[in-house]
Amino acid sequence: MTVRFFDKSKFFRILFAIMVAAVWMPSVFAQKKRAAKKLSAVKETVVDYERQRRFNEFFLESVVQKQKGNYSASFDLLRHALEINPEAPEALSAMGLMLEAAGSEDSLNDGEKYIKKAVELEPDNYYFQQQLAEYYDSHGMNDDAVKRYEIMSRRFPEHDELLYNLAEIYRSQKNWDALVSTLSRLEVQEGKSDEITLRKINAYSSAGKSDSSLVLVNSLIASDPSNNTYRVIRGGVYGDMKDYVKEMAEYKAVLAEDPENEMANLAIMNRQLAQNDVRAYLQTANSIALNEKMSVKTRTGALNSMIMSGVRGTVDSTAALSTCRKIFAKADSDPMLIDIYQGYLTILKASEDSLAPVWRRLLAARPEYSQVRLKLLQYCVKKGLQSDIAKLCEDGVQYEPENIIYYFYGGLAQFTQGQVKRSAETLKKCTELIDSNTNTDLASDVYAMLGDVYHELHEDSLCFQAYDSSLVYKEDNINALNNYAYFLSLKRRDLDKAAAMSLKTVKAQPKNATYIDTYAWVLFELGRYAEAETFINEALKNLDTEKGNASIYEHAGDIYYMRKKSAEALKMWRKAKGLGGDSKTLDRKIKTGKYIAN
Repeated sequence: MTVRFFDKSKFFRILFAIMVAAVWMPSVFAQKKRAAKKLSAVKETVVDYERQRRFNEFFLESVVQKQKGNYSASFDLLRHALEINPEAPEALSAMGLMLEAAGSEDSLNDGEKYIKKAVELEPDNYYFQQQLAEYYDSHGMNDDAVKRYEIMSRRFPEHDELLYNLAEIYRSQKNWDALVSTLSRLEVQEGKSDEITLRKINAYSSAGKSDSSLVLVNSLIASDPSNNTYRVIRGGVYGDMKDYVKEMAEYKAVLAEDPENEMANLAIMNRQLAQNDVRAYLQTANSIALNEKMSVKTRTGALNSMIMSGVRGTVDSTAALSTCRKIFAKADSDPMLIDIYQGYLTILKASEDSLAPVWRRLLAARPEYSQVRLKLLQYCVKKGLQSDIAKLCEDGVQYEPENIIYYFYGGLAQFTQGQVKRSAETLKKCTELIDSNTNTDLASDVYAMLGDVYHELHEDSLCFQAYDSSLVYKEDNINALNNYAYFLSLKRRDLDKAAAMSLKTVKAQPKNATYIDTYAWVLFELGRYAEAETFINEALKNLDTEKGNASIYEHAGDIYYMRKKSAEALKMWRKAKGLGGDSKTLDRKIKTGKYIAN
């Protein structure tokens, strides 16, 4: 048996290996841990990149859809973008704007929350801050708007417009002290200017601090003694101080140097009115309104002042009317002044006959004035001025190609003037403009008129199609029902349908001779002669005039003949001939004494 002794050298080798391992293993574990961390970081980076890519995709597409006007799609895409990154300030800002635009109270409140969050996330972003301030400003939240603009004006001092916005809010709030303080800050940023000084003068005057206003305006005059504008302003300050003698003296001093000074003239006019010096006021106002050397703005101001004073009963209303007529009498008077005349005549409830020449004058000077064109068109339609209607509609189409009215009345005028083919073309264009927003009565009338035109062109199929379309829009369009029924009877087609339509017109207007005649004639074509006689007699009884109704008398003759009343039939045919009847068979009926079908 061999005895194995303990091998010290091996023991030490193993011990050394363990010791080395003890030292090395933590290092290996640490490296593995660091590698795991790196791998995790890489994975997170990949995830963040993918998340950002998806956010960008939704957000940018939302912007594109909004620019295209697809607001619903834009909103949904933006909502998805915020689900991916709920703290993206650009998306929060965009969502705030969209909710604000929606207009409901809930959406407005939510819109504010989104915009505020965008500001909190990026307080140094001027655009987000401005968006929040404008939100407050536009919704009358003046206190919040002031706070926001104050914060912004200090954070973004390079933006002078913020102080101007603040000044405007303070002015609207009549917070004159704050307004003056803000204007003073503007002077520090921009330097002193006449504009800012004038604003301060107005603020002081509004606050009842006329002494301060006077100091400032005197400083302006001292810096530029030849500037009459400043002197007129000083006159106004004297007026605020109720020193009317000094006020008028200042204005008159200016006019002594510059008789056409518009500010001074208007200031004198206003003071005369305020002091109820009616005679002097009317003289000054009339002089300004008729002064062709003055600007149209000043002249219209004086004329409007006269008109409103007349309406209120402060002065005689005929004074302004006299001035307006003098202006209208001049061929080269500015259209703005003529427009005021038109407005005043309307206030006075003048007749359309009085207004029509003014409308024509205005339209000649301003052919794009659609409101006046439509008024004049309505007038011409009432008067039956077909050539004027045609011209107005022809011009109207040039300026308002989408206005269906011009095609309808234009086509009607062309038809009346015998331009039947042109009328058909115009009315066809008219039908192309009919959509879901078109008044159904108008749409029905357009197709009814087109049916009449196609009948004249012997386009029977198109004629009946047009009437069918007319009745789709308005099933009780009396004119369409009558003409449709009558033209069917002339073709001896669908007579039962024609009778049903014609009967509706008679029930709707039982005293209308034309509609009763149509029904009588349809009954005649159906061979229902006894009923036809009853209704033709009713038609003759309800005739307002014989002129223009030759066809009714001829129909009566035809019906009487079929009722074996030859003498009465001949009498009616001769009556029709005497009234200008020109049917192809009328002469032969009279000659033979017998009914002859067309």
